[in-house]
Amino acid sequence: AVGEARADRIALRGGGQIRGKVLPDPQHPDRWTILTEIGKTPLNFQKAQVLQVQAEPSALDEYLARRDQVAPTAAAQFEFGLWCEQHKLKDLARVHYEAALNQDKSFAPAHQKLGHVLYSDTWLWGDELREAQGLVRYKGQWISKQEKAHLEEQETFRAE
Repeated sequence: AVGEARADRIALRGGGQIRGKVLPDPQHPDRWTILTEIGKTPLNFQKAQVLQVQAEPSALDEYLARRDQVAPTAAAQFEFGLWCEQHKLKDLARVHYEAALNQDKSFAPAHQKLGHVLYSDTWLWGDELREAQGLVRYKGQWISKQEKAHLEEQETFRAE
């Protein structure tokens, strides 16, 4: 059983607080990078903005220890994405599912985890899928082209 994920408490100048892991920014020695449990993009702060870091054990500790050891293969990235999901790091899981697809564009398990659907030998999702099915967006709804033509015809008739 996996316990609730927790992360370091980071007190910011001005009274704000963030939960995450503070990492040095190798390109900017006067800045910190903060990896959070929620969100795919790490946050960047000036070192002067970070007042205090109260360390707490969390899944992010293990994530950081494992991340650089994951093989650059679709299967390894996918497996690590599953590990992230199991440890309640859903946004980081998406990062690794997307990394799996960068390694192998046809890796079906990663497509499925990202909500993609195989349609005519192409992986699609959201609006792409609806358009491939012949639907068009009309006044905020997806309808068939024939239905759209009929509605526009009725509007024109009413306007006259």
